[in-house]
Amino acid sequence: MNKVAEALATDFVKKSWALQVQGDTSRAEILKKHKKLIDQGKTSVLFGTGSFSEGLDLPGELLENLVITKIPFGVPTSPVEQAHSEYIESRGGNPFMQITVPEASKKLIQSVGRLLRKERDSGKVTILDRRIVTKRYGKSLLDSLPPFKRTIKY
Repeated sequence: MNKVAEALATDFVKKSWALQVQGDTSRAEILKKHKKLIDQGKTSVLFGTGSFSEGLDLPGELLENLVITKIPFGVPTSPVEQAHSEYIESRGGNPFMQITVPEASKKLIQSVGRLLRKERDSGKVTILDRRIVTKRYGKSLLDSLPPFKRTIKY
């Protein structure tokens, strides 16, 4: 994320766009500055990772374009998660399809929910992870999202 932000910084300065990068300052300060710039009619771009998809309220013009760089798959790291996966496997199930994909779906829905806070909100969601269209589970992830016009390019 930081490398992309650095690569774009020069172009953003030329266009008089503000670039807010998670980690440069506190989340509250980033959001305060972003809201102020948007209220002034300026362009402000937020760069953030997964934590920016939770507990964030950016209605209307505060968020019009959402770019999701990758499908938010978790990695089962806790002993309870690992035991649950092993249990599903022992019963002939597929832990990836039964645990991992549904959890990623919830996170994806939450991320998209940042864009659509109120009924009149609109915007564009771009998912850069090709697996959303190249893997079988991609269709179920797309189908879990709110109904909206879809354009698929790859």
